[in-house]
Amino acid sequence: MENFSISQIKENEREQLIELLQEANLPVSDLPERLDHFLLARKGDSVIGSIGLEVFGPHALLRSMVVTRGMQGEGIGKLLISHLMTDISRRAAQIEEIYLITENAAKFFSSAGFEAVERATVPAVIKEVPQFKNLCPSSATVMRYKVS
Repeated sequence: MENFSISQIKENEREQLIELLQEANLPVSDLPERLDHFLLARKGDSVIGSIGLEVFGPHALLRSMVVTRGMQGEGIGKLLISHLMTDISRRAAQIEEIYLITENAAKFFSSAGFEAVERATVPAVIKEVPQFKNLCPSSATVMRYKVS
């Protein structure tokens, strides 16, 4: 694996995150104003991956998980998830469940401990997030990870 680092997004890196997400055809219109729970993977000066959480009390929505095409298959995605879980523990966040919506990465997230769930079982606060309501198609897979 080539040298890269994963750390908290910096204030001046929002545009780089948006460019990365747009290249992967992921939603950017509903990015939260504060990116407190977002991490970036970097190789030198280039952003090569991202992952983030929107936190709603004991529930969170995993979003903006992407690795650039040239770096996929290098284990960066699994490391992003691992760093995110470590970040949750370090902050002593009271997150109990993490939900996500995916159109084509259910197998990857399943290998990371997420399980597919019925849309109807998702907490109301997650159902109200724009990504859940109207940005991702109803045919997308909804998955959950139980933190505690």
